[in-house]
Amino acid sequence: MVIGGRRGCALWSVFVVALVVALVGVGIAVRWRERRQEDRRSQAVPLEDQDYRPGDCLTWAQDEDGPESDRAEIVPCTEEHLREVVAVLELDDVPGGFPDEDAWRDLKARCHPHVERVIGPYENSILHPLGRPTIAPSRDTWADGDRKLVCMVGLRQVDLAAKRARVRMAFRGRVRDLDLVSPFAAGDCVSWTDEEIGTVPCDQPHQYEVTGVVDLHARPTRPTGELQTIHIASQECPDRLAEHLDGAPAPGISWSWIPMDQDDLDGGVRGLVCLAARFEGPEALELVGPIRP
Repeated sequence: MVIGGRRGCALWSVFVVALVVALVGVGIAVRWRERRQEDRRSQAVPLEDQDYRPGDCLTWAQDEDGPESDRAEIVPCTEEHLREVVAVLELDDVPGGFPDEDAWRDLKARCHPHVERVIGPYENSILHPLGRPTIAPSRDTWADGDRKLVCMVGLRQVDLAAKRARVRMAFRGRVRDLDLVSPFAAGDCVSWTDEEIGTVPCDQPHQYEVTGVVDLHARPTRPTGELQTIHIASQECPDRLAEHLDGAPAPGISWSWIPMDQDDLDGGVRGLVCLAARFEGPEALELVGPIRP
């Protein structure tokens, strides 16, 4: 049907005005909702007593020796913080007394789909720049009826000394807006044992030094299997070592990388970490100091 004449113009004008009003209204509502979320702030209270909501950003006092207190406060996400809440779950369906370690592992897995809704597919790998911590009831608060499980995301701490001291990494903004490739960076010195892997000061004993990180998502074609990551490492890591050394002599130093498996690729890991090491057979020898003086 063709609408013509003055009546058609009038109807069209009414439609345009209504559409503009509707779009402005939606924009105001979105901005108001975001402003409410950004402006939310609370006083510092014990971690488990805070009234958390999805989207809250929280922090607590800490220094290089670890947390100064267990009192957390909610701050605007534009400010420096340590965790972002993605969901608050009620565990009212859990029968019996305080769950044991295996039961808690299963209960905390309920957070996984909520985390993935915010950051996409996720594998809890040392290569992923994010972690998915929780705040769970203690034995005492469980006895008092606390059944809230707080699901969160935060930056992965790979500094071994800071990790042991429970020092968390601070960031600004919302996790979904951060362009994170890897928790490792060129120049990091890495201690890798059967028990743990992480960074240490380069003047302490270690086995590897990071020479660069390849962003797999920036490549024309993303790898879909472990063999493809091996091929990429063989192409990229020798060049990263040469760039890292920048002409400095490093006798006996060879390139390597942190292997990636299918779970890493399917779980959002995008940074292939290139390494340098001095090998004796298949074993990486102990290093002290950076490979480039």
